[in-house]
Amino acid sequence: MAQEPARTPYPAHRETDVVLRDGSTVHVRPVRPDDEVALLAFYRGLSEQARTLRFFTRTTDEALAERVRKLVDVDYTRRFGLVATIGSPGQIIGHAMYAALDGDRAEVAFAVADD
Repeated sequence: MAQEPARTPYPAHRETDVVLRDGSTVHVRPVRPDDEVALLAFYRGLSEQARTLRFFTRTTDEALAERVRKLVDVDYTRRFGLVATIGSPGQIIGHAMYAALDGDRAEVAFAVADD
């Protein structure tokens, strides 16, 4: 039976606050497995058009939940994601990810809250 590669520890050194043009601040940090509920709420809050542009297809609620489960399943090396949060406890307003494919290729995707 093939053994799964070890996961890289959470890269806390990648966390930062970013000041936006309007003077507001967002906290940007690597995604964690415990972000699943908040990330699902973020994607559910996007317009149908924004979700379709992000996933290149319309998504049912069940399919969206499955996609989000995969988005928080990161190893911080070949699969990595970032979330932008505001407020406390940290509402997700943006998500970016990459997943290495082969060689020098990777899939990348971005989503930002409609408002």
